[in-house]
Amino acid sequence: MFTVLIIAAFIPVLLIFFCELSGSLLAAWFWTGTGVDFPCLPLLRLTAGILICMLAVKMQEHFFSCKLRLFQLKGCFKAFLLILPVTLSAAFINLLNLAGKSFSLTFPADFFSCFFQAAYPALLEETAFRGLIIPLLIKKWGRLRHYKFFTVTVCAGIFGLFHLFNLRNGTSLSSVILQVCYAACIGCVFAAVFLRTRSLAGGILSHTLINFTAYLNGTVTTALESSPAAVIITLLLCSGCLLWTAFLLKKDHREAIDPLWSDLRSF
Repeated sequence: MFTVLIIAAFIPVLLIFFCELSGSLLAAWFWTGTGVDFPCLPLLRLTAGILICMLAVKMQEHFFSCKLRLFQLKGCFKAFLLILPVTLSAAFINLLNLAGKSFSLTFPADFFSCFFQAAYPALLEETAFRGLIIPLLIKKWGRLRHYKFFTVTVCAGIFGLFHLFNLRNGTSLSSVILQVCYAACIGCVFAAVFLRTRSLAGGILSHTLINFTAYLNGTVTTALESSPAAVIITLLLCSGCLLWTAFLLKKDHREAIDPLWSDLRSF
């Protein structure tokens, strides 16, 4: 079990490292050769990220000897709708954080640059934390009675703890702790929806929209400051996410999940 947890924790680190490396090299080469405008650079990073993520999924399919079909559109709309309450809540918090701030967003250059910057981490995080970690955990724990609970909890916990890296940006410890709790609870919903649909597309789209509202002022906004109001909002959102996760994984829904992952649970 400990080995699986170590592997699961390193998956997002390795994926993000290779995506950042390939994206930076591609952007540096393209910029030097063409002098391309900045709005195109996030698109280059996103392109590199897509290629690396597809390669990572193919490698995992080879390891499992089965087709994961993670990027299939089937189930995309259902996944998007199931995550929509969280998407709207998180986007609302991000927009509240922008209140009173002055920023300009010109169309189309800044708009698409902002969108590509938002889509890049959404693609990496959904592929790593949901698309690669969850199948690994199901393969390990799929025969256990409560494997869905273990899978969602571990996946969301790793996703939340990953936000401890925000400490290197100078963010206060109290704000980062709020972010860890916030991300872990949102991660529960994303993991539960992925279990229900086996489609990453809806999660990537929802994650992109959340990120987009946090990028509107040109930089990543810290939606959670260490203030009493922020703590209350965080607790309310976390409580809502946990309740929604419980609904997504209630008994009749859990029974529909087993056939969807039968190919991995049969190992």
